[in-house]
Amino acid sequence: MFGFRNSFALLSGITVLAIAVGAQAATINFDIGAAGSYTGTGVSSDTGTKWNELAGSASPTISLSNLVDSQNVATGVNVSITTTAAQSYVFSNNSLGSPNPLALVQEYTFFGTSTVTISNLTPGSYTLYAWGHGDQANQAGNFAVAAANGGETGSTGSTGTTYRDLLAVGAQGYSYLKFSPIVGVGQSTIVFTTGYLSGFQLEAAATPEPASLAIVGLCGVLGLRRKRA
Repeated sequence: MFGFRNSFALLSGITVLAIAVGAQAATINFDIGAAGSYTGTGVSSDTGTKWNELAGSASPTISLSNLVDSQNVATGVNVSITTTAAQSYVFSNNSLGSPNPLALVQEYTFFGTSTVTISNLTPGSYTLYAWGHGDQANQAGNFAVAAANGGETGSTGSTGTTYRDLLAVGAQGYSYLKFSPIVGVGQSTIVFTTGYLSGFQLEAAATPEPASLAIVGLCGVLGLRRKRA
C-alpha cells in the first residue's frame, strides 16, 4: 500500500519540479523613436533590453510586423498606430518634464488621438505598462483600454516637474500607467487609445507548460490514492 509518508515526500518533490518547468512570461518592448535609439530596461521587472521602434510618418498609420521580445526573439505579434490627425506626428524634447531614460522618453506622438492595436496575440492575461506625455505639464497622456480588453482608463501626471521621468520615486500612476488587459477566447488583439505616446511594455502572464500540467494531474491521482489508503 502506498503510505501517506511516501506520498507526501513524492508530492513535495513533484511540486518543486512543477515550479521549475513553468513557462516564463515574454515581454514586448515598444518605443516611439528611430530604430536603435534605445537599448536598456523599461519599467517592468523584465531584464531584457531589446526594443521595437517606430518613427513618425507622413501617413496617419504607422505599423511594425513580427515584433521581437525583450530577448530579441521573434514573436509574430504586430502593432499599428493610427491617429486622427492628417499624419503621424512625432515630437522630441530632451529637457522638460525630466525625461528619463532620455532616449526612451524624449520622443512622443502628438496631434489627434492615436489608436494602438497590438495583434496576433494568444488569448490570456497581460500586463501593459504605457507612458506618453507632452513636454508641457498640462499635456498628460489620457489612456483608455478597449472595453473588449477590460476597459481600464488612466492619465499620466499633469503637475510637478518629473512627469516624464519613468524611474523617479512614485513614477507608476504618474509618469507611466499599469493596466491588466485580457485577450478573450476567440480574440487576438489588445487595443488602447491615447493622445500622447512614448512607448509601452506588454508582458504576458506566465503559463504552465504541458509537463507542469501533467505533474499537477499526477498530484491529484496520488492525493486520491492517499484518501483510499
